[in-house]
Amino acid sequence: MDVPSLGPGATANIDVTVPGARLGDFAEVSLDTSSIAFVLDRHVWSNHRVRVTARVVKRLVP
Repeated sequence: MDVPSLGPGATANIDVTVPGARLGDFAEVSLDTSSIAFVLDRHVWSNHRVRVTARVVKRLVP
């Protein structure tokens, strides 16, 4: 999944298909890079769907 470009304090919901996921299941999410700019939350949204919420907590400096 790609986290969209977000400004400071912004959030985005990204729905991801996870075959076999069911309501009540535990979901885990992480980035493949070390970043303190995002806080990620996740929960099984519906059968086979996990919703990831990304929130920017620090402005990235290019």
